[in-house]
Amino acid sequence: MGVLLSAPRRMGIDYKDLNPEWKELQEEKLMKCKVDVKAMNFWVSLAMLMAVFAGCGGGGGGSAAPPQGGSFSLTPEPAVLNSTIPADGVATVGTSVQVVPSGDFTGSVTFTIEGVPDGVTAAFSDPSSTTATSLQLTVDAFAVQCSAILTVTGTSPGVPDATTTVDLTLLTADKLPILATVEEELRQYASQGMTPLEQAQSIAAFMQGRNEYVDAGVDEETLSAWGELQNGRLHVVSTGYFPSKEAPGAPAPLLAGIDSDERSSVLSVSKLPQAVTTLGADRAAAGSGNALPGSSYARLLHSFGTNFEGQDPINDAVGWLKDAGWKIRSGAEGDASLELLKTVKGDGFFYINSHGGQARKSSTNTNFFCVSSSTIQNSALDETYKDDWDNYRIVYYTGKNGETILGGLVDDFETWYGITYAFVEKYMSFSSNSIVWINACHSQGGASSTNAFRFACLQKGAGVYFGWTSTLSSAGAYPAIRYFVDRSLGANKYEPEYPAQRPFPWDLVVPDMTAKGLARGANGEVLVPTPQTPGTPPSLLAPSIRLIEVDEYSYDMKLKGYFGSDQGEVSVGGTPVTVKSWDSEEITCELPKDLSGDVLVKVRGLESNPRPLTQWIVPLSYTWDMTGGFIKWTGTGELRYRLDVSGFREKPGDAPTYLRRGTWPVLEGGITVSVSGNVNPCSITGGTVTLPSLPSDKNPTAFIQAPLIVDANTNTGLLGLAFGANPAPWQLVCPGAPPANLMPSFGKLPLLESYFYQTQEEDAEAEVGPLPAVNVTYGADMALNGGIFTDSTAGTMKVEWKNPTQTSPPRPDDAGI
Repeated sequence: MGVLLSAPRRMGIDYKDLNPEWKELQEEKLMKCKVDVKAMNFWVSLAMLMAVFAGCGGGGGGSAAPPQGGSFSLTPEPAVLNSTIPADGVATVGTSVQVVPSGDFTGSVTFTIEGVPDGVTAAFSDPSSTTATSLQLTVDAFAVQCSAILTVTGTSPGVPDATTTVDLTLLTADKLPILATVEEELRQYASQGMTPLEQAQSIAAFMQGRNEYVDAGVDEETLSAWGELQNGRLHVVSTGYFPSKEAPGAPAPLLAGIDSDERSSVLSVSKLPQAVTTLGADRAAAGSGNALPGSSYARLLHSFGTNFEGQDPINDAVGWLKDAGWKIRSGAEGDASLELLKTVKGDGFFYINSHGGQARKSSTNTNFFCVSSSTIQNSALDETYKDDWDNYRIVYYTGKNGETILGGLVDDFETWYGITYAFVEKYMSFSSNSIVWINACHSQGGASSTNAFRFACLQKGAGVYFGWTSTLSSAGAYPAIRYFVDRSLGANKYEPEYPAQRPFPWDLVVPDMTAKGLARGANGEVLVPTPQTPGTPPSLLAPSIRLIEVDEYSYDMKLKGYFGSDQGEVSVGGTPVTVKSWDSEEITCELPKDLSGDVLVKVRGLESNPRPLTQWIVPLSYTWDMTGGFIKWTGTGELRYRLDVSGFREKPGDAPTYLRRGTWPVLEGGITVSVSGNVNPCSITGGTVTLPSLPSDKNPTAFIQAPLIVDANTNTGLLGLAFGANPAPWQLVCPGAPPANLMPSFGKLPLLESYFYQTQEEDAEAEVGPLPAVNVTYGADMALNGGIFTDSTAGTMKVEWKNPTQTSPPRPDDAGI
């Protein structure tokens, strides 16, 4: 698509010749677009002063009391935008407008904009939002050079409006002539069918022969040509990656674009770096910990304009991140401008898809790995960015722009500004334990220039840096980022497994990607992570609950999983509970006796997988009619149990593990027992007694012991049943004899020597016994089936657990394990 997109200007045709009214139209629009900034600043200042005096007069008017609900302000990031007017087609630039609440403001803000010049259209990604919106400005070929101040207004019911301004500068195309010449030479090479390496070699020779350059050469590994201009500025030309503008439709399947003959090679673990193949191997034994990014802001960018195939994986990842509680800072589609990149501060997850190549300053024998921005080179901007030029923070970056000419036969080229490690050091920063993903060719490897760029990102806060070892392919790049974000979040949206998976740290996700061929692309490029230090705990994108342990005696609950070291919140069935201790892999909370349901951990707004704490309420009836009606015992009650019976995975992609687990009933459960009988001339003392489900401080002498065992592998288990007392609450009193203790019995239930249940994912087991118990069964959703046990050894004994009820069963479809 995009046939002869810039042919008129390349051919020297002036739009005035194509349209006789061009000049008149442009002059009219110029008058509309021109803004006297000094005058505007004066009137804005005057209006502010008038507002102050109006609110501070002495007539008792004063300023109105602030409305209920707090207030808010707006902050654009960035607040300065520059765009070159395209020769034809459109250019896009944008900013993210953040809603900054004050007080207890939680409302939704509606956005409007004023001051947009002719030839520019403005659109908000979210016209109303509680957190932020992206403002995208689309500049067409009929815009004129000018400066404008755009006013963004936010309104919300019951609170004052808020405004902010964005400075917009539109520049006519004013490319450095030598750069335009290099672009045209590259188009000629492309039309001759040269390979990318031949193009790089030829353009390096061309640059070497031009007086504008003091030196030029080629870096064959990165398919880059480099040149040093007479003024000391650096120029890099990439000839490898073509950013396709063809919409890919549905997400690519695993190993998309790799033919069957290559798959065995792609999947060969022996061909991957050892650091990748051994990730996570000793995690369980070493206890390497984990971390959550210190910020819940994410930014996902690409530099290739609109209709680029790489926008689809960004859209997918943004949606999944939002669902998990992340706040998104992404701007307009295809906007990765220098000004936007300068605002990157404190992101917890940063992803950019762009060109990557190597520039060289031969006079000092220094190489610079560069990532292209979306800011098109312009001579006026060269002056704006003079300090960046003087400090080697930027370079000229020429590469394929994804468009074609001559009916789609020839790749088109553009020159942007590229950023170096020095740009990262000066302007950018990331939160602690953040994940930085540079989706660019040769963004990882052993070259000194790549090392410097990677080191700068790590020094500026990145907990881990991801990059690719060679020329990047769509078949490698886009399944990889989708899969990584999905598994790190536990989103279960991309290539989902069953049962659903919980979030995992990156050092466990990457080996899973390797095993599935997702850490290697069609060009042989390998995805390699580099942590900040060897001891940096691996990050994940959401908290992860692996297992819940309940202590009914103390009303405590332990959560095991990946939570990071910063304390957050825990809720059960939607009710917050008190956190008693917090470690990156274990949390201890209070568990009030009436709570069950989904257990959630939330840190900085990021939600874990929901982990069901299943509850069973078991009605219990008991009768024992001793032989001849001598003594009869009757009892009814209710036992309530809470237990985590869902499975769990140690690593993504593993088959789930299900444990044989057990628990005691909640303390307030129990059974009320009464005794009667024909015992003349004796009598029975004690009457009706309620036996709690466990010995407690309130009733330390008599109780019912009734542990419940659940084997989720076989849907079977045990219900332990035994009475205990010291001393017994009932006595048989006969004339002339000392009182004799009386206790009910469950008869001849199968008396087990002992039985065990696993308490956690390791092989540790807790012993319960010897106690009598009955076998029980569970339905498909682990609902406890009712049952009856009878014994006629000494009269007739019957115990029945009828129609037990269950809440919060395991949910394999959506509660990740």
